[in-house]
Amino acid sequence: MSQPISKSSNDSLILGLSVTVLAVLVFVLSYRVSSYVSLQNDNLNASIQNMKRQLEQSKPMIEAYGNFRNALLQYVQKTGDGAVLQRMAYYGIVQVKQQEGQPAAPGAAQPATSAAPTSSSAPAAPPASSTTR
Repeated sequence: MSQPISKSSNDSLILGLSVTVLAVLVFVLSYRVSSYVSLQNDNLNASIQNMKRQLEQSKPMIEAYGNFRNALLQYVQKTGDGAVLQRMAYYGIVQVKQQEGQPAAPGAAQPATSAAPTSSSAPAAPPASSTTR
């Protein structure tokens, strides 16, 4: 009635070849994935090194800007030059605070004692239609 199921040597050979091909494909795929990950790691390391170099090169410029801003603030405090203070406030270098009891005049800068430097590292770009006073 029923015949016992037996694997022929032909079926075993096909199964063995299939497993071997599958193993080779898995190995090749894993090698490609690992080489891709290694390449991306190298690119990331190079980018990080470039950014560190750029930061180190910009430190003198940041310090020079801070020294320039402090020199301007000292000049304004000594001379009381409202035009310089107004320009510094316009570009965001300092924030002008209104003193208590004084009404704020439109467009007028407050005395130099009320100027406080902002924490921004660079002044904003002037609008294209600005005029020099």
